[in-house]
Amino acid sequence: MMTNETSELILKPSETNVHHRRNKTNNSISTASESEKPATRQSLISRLTSYFTYKTSKKIDTDDNKKEYQTKSTQRPWLCRNLCCKLFFFICLSFVIVYLRPDYSISIRNSIENILKKYNLTSEEFQLRPGQRLAQYRQASMPIIIIPGIISTGLELWEGTECTNGKFRHRFWTSMQMVDSIGRDHQCWLKHISLNLSTWKDPESIRLRPVLGWAAADYVFPGYWLWSKVIHNLADIGYDPTNLVTLGYDWRLPPQFLEERDGYFTQLKFYTEFLRKKHGEKVALLTHSMGANYIYYFLRWVTEQAGDQWVDENVATFLNVGGPLLGTPKALSSVLSGEMKDTAVLGDLGRNILGKVVGKLVVFPRFFRALGSIPSMFPR
Repeated sequence: MMTNETSELILKPSETNVHHRRNKTNNSISTASESEKPATRQSLISRLTSYFTYKTSKKIDTDDNKKEYQTKSTQRPWLCRNLCCKLFFFICLSFVIVYLRPDYSISIRNSIENILKKYNLTSEEFQLRPGQRLAQYRQASMPIIIIPGIISTGLELWEGTECTNGKFRHRFWTSMQMVDSIGRDHQCWLKHISLNLSTWKDPESIRLRPVLGWAAADYVFPGYWLWSKVIHNLADIGYDPTNLVTLGYDWRLPPQFLEERDGYFTQLKFYTEFLRKKHGEKVALLTHSMGANYIYYFLRWVTEQAGDQWVDENVATFLNVGGPLLGTPKALSSVLSGEMKDTAVLGDLGRNILGKVVGKLVVFPRFFRALGSIPSMFPR
């Protein structure tokens, strides 16, 4: 009897065991149903991403009995692979549209202003320029001389080779003419923008000279302003060509060659003395980027030429805007390897752009070494 009862107990499951099994099966069913939802969602997301980026193919390794998925990307030729390339393409497309149709930019700006006015997000104070607000209690006092930097000093062609026929005074640095020259023949542009590698002087039968006046520094490209807003706000205060001067220079030359070839520092000394005598006040020197380093050289040079008292008598203040007074590491790396922080951050996109402009990677260091002004920005 004992054996029969024990056998019945063994064969007949208890209520607790049955209840536990039911809960277990219910939990497994619920987890399975829950796992199906993210799987379908994941499959939809993967399908969308594969459509816009690449297709994935999964293979199972049967030798090791492990599931290893190998993805092979086949990039679509008409789509960019990374987000930076897509953003760059979108920005370029927007720039071209606005450049070809300026009325679009005006209509977009007006629509944004109307939306802000509708929700009372603007005021009359913010609609005025800083110069207009400053003109309420300030007027022009000391004369100003602006010494721009590398990117804000245009260079134009005065003599060139056969590949530049019909391009007299064509801008080879800044403006859309530079983009046109690079797009048509980037080797010709590179040949004219580079100095002699051994002497840092003009190559044979090639002469590029700086653009004079405010046109050299106000806009780099249409819509990309540098000094235009500053000049506009200074005009609101009362400045005009009689007390506001912009002196561009050939930023490729080292400071000593700049004085030897163009007499730039002699010209700067003359303008400073002229403005002080005309207005009866000392002059303010406003510099940007490499212009700050060249002003330091000018102050030392003029001290040797006219004495220590010249600076105290003619210069009121010196304002530096983003000048590398202690140098910059990318100047040294660009000469050694042709690589710098700006191109390293862009990655392959930056290398492709520079490859279109300069050429092969071997040409990068040679191009930067042909610019005699780069050593003036080496780290101190």
